[in-house]
Amino acid sequence: MFCLIYNIPFSFNGSRAILSGPAGGVVGYAVTTHKQETDLPVIGFDMGGTSTDVSRFAGDYEHVFESTTAGVTIQAPQVMH
Repeated sequence: MFCLIYNIPFSFNGSRAILSGPAGGVVGYAVTTHKQETDLPVIGFDMGGTSTDVSRFAGDYEHVFESTTAGVTIQAPQVMH
């Protein structure tokens, strides 16, 4: 499998898929709504069939390297949402 952006080989890793939807939502609304001129933070609301995620973007992505979801601790770089 190849990365479509850089055309380099990579292997799928389960930790890359954990909460990738909410992280993708943060990136999407950050790119389309945050204005550097006003520097006002924006809030995202992602409501699905079984869960809801609320996030805030203030100009920089916040990364964490460990999180616990449903009692399972994951140690991998993640976008905080």
